[in-house]
Amino acid sequence: MAKYKNRKYIPNKSIQKDAEVGGFRDIVRAAVGQGLAFGFGDEVEAFARSLASDKDYETLVKEIRQDMQTFKEEQPALAYGSEIAGGLFTGGLGVGKSLVSTGLKSGALGTAYGAGMAEGDIGERAESATTSGIMSAIAGPVAQKFLPTKTEEAKKLMREGVELTPGQAMGADDSIIGKGIRRLEETATSLPILGTGEALKRSKETFNMAVYNKVLDKIGYQMPKNISIDDAPKQFQKTILERLNLTVRNLKVKNTSELQKEMYDVLLDSPLSNAEKRNIANKIDKMLFEKAKRKTVTGQIVGKDVQKADSYLNRQARNYSTSADAAQREMGDVYSEIYDVFSNYLINNNPKSLVKNYQNAKSAYGDLLVISKAGTGAAGDSMFTPKQLLRGSRALDPTSAKRKTFAGEGRLQKIGREAEGIIGREIPESGTIPRFLTSASALGGLGAVDPMAAGVSGAILGAYQSPASQRLLLEALGGSSVAALRSQPLLTTEFLNPYTD
Repeated sequence: MAKYKNRKYIPNKSIQKDAEVGGFRDIVRAAVGQGLAFGFGDEVEAFARSLASDKDYETLVKEIRQDMQTFKEEQPALAYGSEIAGGLFTGGLGVGKSLVSTGLKSGALGTAYGAGMAEGDIGERAESATTSGIMSAIAGPVAQKFLPTKTEEAKKLMREGVELTPGQAMGADDSIIGKGIRRLEETATSLPILGTGEALKRSKETFNMAVYNKVLDKIGYQMPKNISIDDAPKQFQKTILERLNLTVRNLKVKNTSELQKEMYDVLLDSPLSNAEKRNIANKIDKMLFEKAKRKTVTGQIVGKDVQKADSYLNRQARNYSTSADAAQREMGDVYSEIYDVFSNYLINNNPKSLVKNYQNAKSAYGDLLVISKAGTGAAGDSMFTPKQLLRGSRALDPTSAKRKTFAGEGRLQKIGREAEGIIGREIPESGTIPRFLTSASALGGLGAVDPMAAGVSGAILGAYQSPASQRLLLEALGGSSVAALRSQPLLTTEFLNPYTD
């Protein structure tokens, strides 16, 4: 069996006479030498001191180990706490994105700690490294499976301003405890005073606001901080429409006779019948060119008429292209080519900044249509869920066979997908039995009320009543899990080789 450092207490406190036990030196030795340096700190310190001392390396390393022994014996909480704190900095190397990668990385760290904390010859260190490495490789994935941590999707949503509950932020992955917290939150909505209903509603409201701001960011705007969720839809729509109207004011399309000829060339080259070609030509003349000739001396298309022409051609292309009839889709392809011709003239006839502002406002308007459909998908208020947002995006996908949605490129599809598995409910509102069991458990069981259980439950659920305390609870749970997972290789090595008097 390998020999381990600091495992048998030798009462030789005279070595500590020049420094108080638990002082700065001992803390640094534990944190840096044992935790950060994988247990090799005593050897490194002894070697460095031997270069400028009359004591040899073996004598110094023995003194350092005895000092560390005394520190662990007299102040174990501070000693082991310092080791763990130091190990947190390197412990991140032992955490992977999957259980397999975590096992491999934790095993490697455990091997390093096992070798560093052992003493003796190479054989003894190898034995220690092997044992610690194998056990760390097993313990790492087990800890990751149980401990709740924030998912990548949750982190993205929180950066967007969504106020997630602990269960939402940490219960969407494979964490057993995280899923348990999430189910507790969903079944505790009806508890009097301390229910989680308001917290879950707050996450939905802030998700809606995050989507509004994501769209408005295209036109350089953000929703007012103090606006209510009831007033937000009106302000959102008003802002986009005003910006769209502002951006088209100075736009113009010149050389309309050339534009008209190019559009006719598209029709002539198309496989449509002569009757269909004449029908489209008449509609385009009436919508674009006749109006332009009446309104301007030069026949230019200007201002609001640019937007109307753009909207008309785009709408025709979209409506025909999404038809179930093959002949209609063919007509949609022709309209799409005509729309491309118009878009090129629009780009070439105007300053780049004007065109860019118009395109951004037009894109925001397209998102507005998706959100409007999502917000009116159910009775009641105009708030929408991620699922409703995704349904709205799919419904307004103009491509045939919903190709953009299929490829994950639909409007607002990315943020909808990120939030779908987080803000969506797992337990329905009508789940009476789970709610009853949660209420009973919060009070200590089905019998008499347990004051201790009720007090603990009240303290935890009380944190859900305000955004600040809820975030504090989330960060505390997440931080504790990360710390436990990162320090796992170190703790496993310590557990395998307990300190003995």
